[in-house]
Amino acid sequence: DPGPVFSFGRITIRGGPGRIGDEDVAAAGLIGGAEASSKVIRAGAEALVLAWQREGHPFAKIDGQEVIADHATDRVDVTLHVSPGPAAVIGDVIISGTDQLDPDFVLQQADVPIGERFHPDILERTRKNLARIQALGSAIVSTGDRVDAQGRVPILIEVSERKQRSIGVGGYYSTTDGPGGEFFWQHRNLFGRGETLRLEAEAGREFTSGGYNN
Repeated sequence: DPGPVFSFGRITIRGGPGRIGDEDVAAAGLIGGAEASSKVIRAGAEALVLAWQREGHPFAKIDGQEVIADHATDRVDVTLHVSPGPAAVIGDVIISGTDQLDPDFVLQQADVPIGERFHPDILERTRKNLARIQALGSAIVSTGDRVDAQGRVPILIEVSERKQRSIGVGGYYSTTDGPGGEFFWQHRNLFGRGETLRLEAEAGREFTSGGYNN
């Protein structure tokens, strides 16, 4: 006997001024009358935190939650307690993990908008900018662990470099052109600022009715 299906009743948000996050929580499915589930409660809590981060609060978090089920009405009331934390602007950018790459080049390519209000999209945009550097194997972008006295939060960029040089060979056979092969040599960081040089060579034989041509 699975019992009755419960629905959400009152949804209450406490801890932050104004009504920031109300629409985001509702969009996640945490709204009165909807079918109640723990998955939706978690999604609503995550949406509330993200809403505050988009308002410039990098360390917003859920301090606690109250979930009360009323078996007389088959309703579940949910209260989320949010702690927005301080607002911040983007502060210094700290690069680590570079070996052959010039850290100033990585900083330039990251294009972090220092001085702008914090927004989680800035971190994602920075990751995409760094993904364009072929000499990098990976790039982890995160915030520092606190907002300083001037209201700034540092951005930490930890990178790992790929091998600078690589070679490759391959062969193929074409029913029209016959056998062939190709070779390439590539340098991904020629002068320390992500410059790329690639040399390629290809050889094959073309068959004719009377033999073949090199």
